[in-house]
Amino acid sequence: MKKLFTYVLFLLISLNLAAQTEQKQTQTESQETPKQEDVYTKDFLTKFADTLYLEKENPKAALKNYEELFNQAPNDITLLESLSELCFVTNDKPCAEKYVPLYLKEDPQNSQALAFSAQLAWQKGNLKQAQEYYAAALKNGGQQNQNILMQYLTLLNAIDKEEAIKFLKELEQENNLLYLPINLEIAQVYLNQNDTQKALLTLDNAIKKHPQTKEFYLAKAKIYEIKKDINKMLSVYEEMDKEGLLDAEDLVKIGAYYTLQNKPKDAYKYYLRAYELEPSHPQACEFLSLWEQSQKNYLKAESYLRQSESFKTNPSLRVKQVHLLKLAGEQQKALTAMQQAYQDFNDSIEIGFYYALLLEDNKDYKQAGKVLEKLLEKQADNEEFLLSYAYTLQKTNNHKKMQKVLEQIINKNPKNDEALNFLGYYLVDQTKQIEKGGEYIKQAIALNPKNGATIDSLAWYYYKKGDYKKSLNLLENLPIKYKSDPEIVLHLAKVYQSLDDISNALKYYQLLLNSDEYGTQAQKAINKINKK
Repeated sequence: MKKLFTYVLFLLISLNLAAQTEQKQTQTESQETPKQEDVYTKDFLTKFADTLYLEKENPKAALKNYEELFNQAPNDITLLESLSELCFVTNDKPCAEKYVPLYLKEDPQNSQALAFSAQLAWQKGNLKQAQEYYAAALKNGGQQNQNILMQYLTLLNAIDKEEAIKFLKELEQENNLLYLPINLEIAQVYLNQNDTQKALLTLDNAIKKHPQTKEFYLAKAKIYEIKKDINKMLSVYEEMDKEGLLDAEDLVKIGAYYTLQNKPKDAYKYYLRAYELEPSHPQACEFLSLWEQSQKNYLKAESYLRQSESFKTNPSLRVKQVHLLKLAGEQQKALTAMQQAYQDFNDSIEIGFYYALLLEDNKDYKQAGKVLEKLLEKQADNEEFLLSYAYTLQKTNNHKKMQKVLEQIINKNPKNDEALNFLGYYLVDQTKQIEKGGEYIKQAIALNPKNGATIDSLAWYYYKKGDYKKSLNLLENLPIKYKSDPEIVLHLAKVYQSLDDISNALKYYQLLLNSDEYGTQAQKAINKINKK
């Protein structure tokens, strides 16, 4: 930036000179030696200014431009500085060997020229000469240049770590404003020597002198973190807390470590403090949401989630929001939130699929089918989407298309037990192709013998064949968790009725009276039995 400012100023001053120079072009070409100011023409200065902006975008092109300019002004110190710098940036060693010595020759006391000479000597493996150049650079004002300081320190670390520490301590005495980077660097030098105790002692002394300087505590905590001494690391954060130095990020980090130590109550305290400092902090909001969910405070959990700054941009958080609203029994709010999420993230596969499932839960099978069709445009072979789509087709009585979709899944993946069971049950229950359906169901059983839904399908296959005892045996041996499923309860009632076990048939029909899907059917069956 300094270089840019200097040359822009020079450009403004020189424009008049350039104009005057152009006027003098009427002089005869027989003039043998042009004046120095004739070099800085308007075109020269414009090209230089353009090249300044080119340095970051295309350093090689900038280097070429500077070389062309230097051929016109071979004694220009600023051009030599730019050329030397870009030689190192582009890793062009022959270039550095050409221009760095020229730069030093033109200005032997220049700290930057000395520093570039040190770099060149370092590249050649002459560390002692590099050290001498850096020392000279620092003596000539280079202490104000942090890059030169850090390069020299890196060199000292490579050849003499004790000398590096001595240099840093002397530098701190000369310039107290550098106490922070210097003490941090001294600690790092000790760590590079695997002398953790001296590194910690350096930081402890720095903390005593400057108890409000947060960086020293963080460096100390980092050492304990690397050593995996979490208790000591946390004790450093407690020291920071006493000094009032903790911010939301620090509090979240402490909370995360307490979580790893399986101390959720301690973690909760720090996450809550982080939230109080920064109410939209993503990690704080999401932890507090999980905490309230674990306490079954679902609406409060949803509120924390909604306050996170990531809520508007993270589709996963929107899915979690809807899940929490469902757990809270707020089905309509969940649907409204999901509709909004679907509008906000219409390209999100996750949001689209969850929206379709929620529509199915709300028995809006037609709309669920439309959402799934859009998803299938993006992922035509996604078996999970296809199964859900087949379900919506079943519920909208489009059985022909449903069968095609299920066959598509099976043809692609003959080991998809869900599709095999789905198609098999449909053929057994709704068509005359009972044996074909039974084959599909048996294939599904072979793939997943403990799946209660498939066992129920096999029981229904035997029921349709009139083998009621075999059907009942399968249904009665189902795990208890499956026996609350309304469809399985209906099958048990019908099997018992077919076996003339009216008492058990009535018991299971009565369990279905409050069912939205099977209540009417159960009541009719009970009325029919009671008439006999």
